[in-house]
Amino acid sequence: MLLSKPLTQTGNGSITISGSELEAGMYIYTLAVNGIEADSKRMIITDK
Repeated sequence: MLLSKPLTQTGNGSITISGSELEAGMYIYTLAVNGIEADSKRMIITDK
């Protein structure tokens, strides 16, 4: 499953992803800046 949340503003910003949008499991999310991967992190969603 690929979930993409594009940001339209420049400068500092944030985005919130609700755990209810995803199934339980481990996810890797990546910050891409101007099409270049800047950083990746792991996120674990547990059963609700």
